Amino acid sequence: MEKTKLTREEAEEAEKCFRDFKYKSYSEDDMKKVIDNEEKIMDKMKDLNLSGFIKPAKTFFRMLKAYFSGRYKEIPVASIVTIIMTLLYVFSPIDLIPDFLPVVGFLDDAAIMAACVASLGKTMEKFEEWEAEHPENTDEKK
Repeated sequence: MEKTKLTREEAEEAEKCFRDFKYKSYSEDDMKKVIDNEEKIMDKMKDLNLSGFIKPAKTFFRMLKAYFSGRYKEIPVASIVTIIMTLLYVFSPIDLIPDFLPVVGFLDDAAIMAACVASLGKTMEKFEEWEAEHPENTDEKK
């Protein structure tokens, strides 16, 4: 995955945003909004040049689907909330840095995705190991 270099100020702001929503409660509406807009979220990531985060985003969607279908419950609730809120942030037209600004418009989205991936690295690895061991439980190709 490509690393996005951020200034110290950008990294601090992204970390603050990440902390602010990491432990917020999610609702079924939030989950439904993420799943219903999976294609749009992935398209937006491609449009914003967040291609380095496409693979982790696909993993996040598989994790959510496996968790909420009951096939895989080894994901901590805080991780589920983090994934939902991260994907909602990327999808949202309201950002710290508006997406329409050339070059810098995607930096907040990239920083939030980077923080989420870094935070959930071990959880993602465990999930991908489970997927490899239980291919019958996956409903989507990686």
